[in-house]
Amino acid sequence: MYIKHVFIGFLLLSLSLSTYSQPNSTNKLDITLADKLDNQLKINSERYGIAGQSVRILKNNKVIYSGTHGFANIELSMPISNVHRFPSYSVTKLFTSVLMMQLIERADVDLTQSITHYLPNLPKHWQKITVEHALNHTSGIPRCF
Repeated sequence: MYIKHVFIGFLLLSLSLSTYSQPNSTNKLDITLADKLDNQLKINSERYGIAGQSVRILKNNKVIYSGTHGFANIELSMPISNVHRFPSYSVTKLFTSVLMMQLIERADVDLTQSITHYLPNLPKHWQKITVEHALNHTSGIPRCF
């Protein structure tokens, strides 16, 4: 259920970035779009029963939108703020895979190369593990946490 909430947040982020337009050279978000994003947080809360949400959109390392809605702790009526952190769980696998495939398409990373080529401080017995093994979850690397 939490993954659904994270997915909705990323979906909101994706939609907002696709509708962002830069009318001049400043990195400020159009006020009406910021209002729409604030309203979307409220809609998400009502529609999906999300207790608390925090969204921050950056462009070129500058915050162009930051919004929160709801509670970090409902029982204590503690509102959510920009300092609260959310675990991303398995959603990071999707982003990592997409970014790695972009590097592979640019020929910056070779699927058949050993992971120790890119991360030389890994244990020596991992030398036969390729980038492809890691991306396919067939590396045999033990879960360390």
